[in-house]
Amino acid sequence: MKHKFIRSSELLWEIPLALLSFLFFKTNKLLLTRLGRIVHRCKTAKSNSWSIMDSELLGQPISLAVLLVNGPRWNTHAVIGLTLVKVDRFLEIDLESTNESAQPWTIVITNYSGAIITLGSFGHQCDYPWKMTNGRITLQLPKGQYRLALRYYNLKQNACLPPVWADGRLNVDAKSVSIEANNFYLSLRNRRNVYYLMLHFYVHVILRFQNMLPSGFVRSEYLPVGNPETEFMYGCMYDGEKLEILGDQQFFDSYDVYFNVYDRASFPVIWGRVDRGGFTTESIKGKGYYLIRICKLSLTDYDVNQLRVQRLC
Repeated sequence: MKHKFIRSSELLWEIPLALLSFLFFKTNKLLLTRLGRIVHRCKTAKSNSWSIMDSELLGQPISLAVLLVNGPRWNTHAVIGLTLVKVDRFLEIDLESTNESAQPWTIVITNYSGAIITLGSFGHQCDYPWKMTNGRITLQLPKGQYRLALRYYNLKQNACLPPVWADGRLNVDAKSVSIEANNFYLSLRNRRNVYYLMLHFYVHVILRFQNMLPSGFVRSEYLPVGNPETEFMYGCMYDGEKLEILGDQQFFDSYDVYFNVYDRASFPVIWGRVDRGGFTTESIKGKGYYLIRICKLSLTDYDVNQLRVQRLC
């Protein structure tokens, strides 16, 4: 009862601060996204290549800030590759190398008009004409610049990011991926400061009241860009709480389940993979929120609501 009273009284100052945080986030996202595009265009004008989400990338000026306004729900379970490709007529990607590098995997392709194409281990979602030839997919696209975001789960030895062709010319070379590429997450939280806290302060408030807000608004603010092979479960957490995730064996035969717990500045503090039988996390320190990724392992569909998630005090 005491905790409920304290939490309710905190809203007197949290809601006004959340509104300021929301405006602060939107303003910074607009400015940093434009600045990030300029920087990226200058780099890709000299040489097109894959950028791997790792300590080297985050050591570059403004990279962390740009990522925290464009992809703040860090995916600590997948190796992530990013690149930009200018296309006049068609784009080609070697998917044979992706299948040999990881399972499952996804590639999300976007342009600045908002069009989204998703390619994945068990299917593709594309409104444009496409075909497969000898392990290479060819997409007929409108003229423009496209951003490719690749995610590799369960990385294999000698994995590489695939070569990419634009209009028949090799545009992006294949790039090898270290099995230790994601080790930077272990110390990422040390870069938290007041600026990043203010950017994401509002998120806990909208998750607390998600049942009273439009679901589309909550999802667009909290969830990463989706793909056809991933479902999400999410919510807010309070100081001292644990997250319990349970499911039967049949569920885990059809899906890989990964969880992240983030602090209020959206830095990952607890994460892991849920094996058969379920898992209970350690307690979170301070307020935060969680995101569970449910990744399809086969063409067989299973009700993801069979996964049981609850917060424990």
